[in-house]
Amino acid sequence: MPIDSERDIAATNLEAGGQILLMLYDGAIRFLHEAKVAQESNRTDIRTARIHRSQAIISELRATLQHETAPELCQQLDALYCFMIDQLRLANESNNIAPIDVVINILDDLRSAWRHAVHEAEGESSVEP
Repeated sequence: MPIDSERDIAATNLEAGGQILLMLYDGAIRFLHEAKVAQESNRTDIRTARIHRSQAIISELRATLQHETAPELCQQLDALYCFMIDQLRLANESNNIAPIDVVINILDDLRSAWRHAVHEAEGESSVEP
């Protein structure tokens, strides 16, 4: 299969699932901001629930990695997702918001990169016949 065709397939896949992927990142980030507010208000029940929701989203992102398509990228993302889940577990157990900030920063960076890739894929597909 020529490289252009592989790029076209990747662009189509990004376009189809890209907006959902961005929404998942947005949700995880939003829940973590809510967890921080809950921690500051001494609402550990809400903090715990929001952290668990973020962990569930990150776990889903991890589960949907397509290792056969991009093994090196998926291996790196998998390691990041595992690190983030572990940081959130630590935040929950220690009542410390510092690990939450670490995870928010990583998610923000990943979301920006995916947003760029999605917009690039949308631009490529819109100029093709």
